[in-house]
Amino acid sequence: NGSSIKANEVTVDSGESSHVTVGGRIDVTGEAVGGVVTILGDHINVFDAEIYASGSTAGGSVFIGGDYKGEGPLRNARMSFMNEGSSIIADAVVEGDGGKVILFAEENTIFDGFISAKGGPLGGNGGLVETSGKQNLGVLTGQVDTIAALGERGSWLLDPITVIIASGGTASYDDVDCGTGGSGNFTIDPIVLNAQGADVCIEALASITVSNDVVLNTPGASLTFQGGILYL
Repeated sequence: NGSSIKANEVTVDSGESSHVTVGGRIDVTGEAVGGVVTILGDHINVFDAEIYASGSTAGGSVFIGGDYKGEGPLRNARMSFMNEGSSIIADAVVEGDGGKVILFAEENTIFDGFISAKGGPLGGNGGLVETSGKQNLGVLTGQVDTIAALGERGSWLLDPITVIIASGGTASYDDVDCGTGGSGNFTIDPIVLNAQGADVCIEALASITVSNDVVLNTPGASLTFQGGILYL
């Protein structure tokens, strides 16, 4: 609704069997380390929201719908949605590592926004971004940046059953990350992978088929395939 919150830590927990919509500006920027934002609920909508969790020496942490791979004590959402007008920034602003940003759901996740977890311009590594839906994951316009000017790029994690990399595919990178070996079958256009400002890691439980060339635009970026059978 255009309102703003400024704090060191912000938690929104709407309880089980609940719907929560987050908009406006949430700012947990720290003088040294960025703060923590936690948004929990059964159905989560991040709609036209700006979330800032940067710090001069390290990016902070943003948990939407759960923690990494759905593990840990945080309650997992069933559905998580982040629209194209939303952004999450968890950068190291001066020197240090980028932060940790998780967008997770047990069933369906849609990621169409922008997430940044960059390392500091004077040193430090890029952070960790995960956008995962255990049953279904959709990304049409989502973008991630974990660049580090003087350190190692961070990573973006995704996880279906089978992945086909082919022109005309409608899946997003968010559908196919390394880490969990999720469920679902996805065809992703190589253009989506080429545009990412991060090392790309794709995991599939059954198979990964590369039908068209993948040429990552970010200098020095790596492409990793994990799990299943690889067809080239």
